[in-house]
Amino acid sequence: MEHPEQKLQEKLRKFLTSRLKPEIVWMASANGGYRDPHTAVSLKSMGVLPGAPDLCFCLDNGRTGWIELKAPGGRLSPQQKGVAARLIRLNHFWGVAHSIKEAVDIMKPWDVFKAEVDLNEPREIEETEAW
Repeated sequence: MEHPEQKLQEKLRKFLTSRLKPEIVWMASANGGYRDPHTAVSLKSMGVLPGAPDLCFCLDNGRTGWIELKAPGGRLSPQQKGVAARLIRLNHFWGVAHSIKEAVDIMKPWDVFKAEVDLNEPREIEETEAW
């Protein structure tokens, strides 16, 4: 079965690995995918939040950035919209990206990229985001 959002997330991880400043801490949320009922109950009891964004970035000065990844044409669920609204109300950075280029554009104002990295290499971005 094809998992385009997972593939996008894997390619974005590879893209970011050598481009982010080394002090940036970031992680993926384990919310996606099918879970058997027992695992779903267990994760919910541990605090897994429906609608939590796919990626979390811990930034300078106590700031936090969140990115929800969607396949081309993908839409936010009601839970994702609700979590996004709450994060934005709390002054966190939040964005939704359907491609690596969109994710990079969201992250540029967060000042997370190494100074020497050229993020305007469309060929490299296109190759990395190819499905």
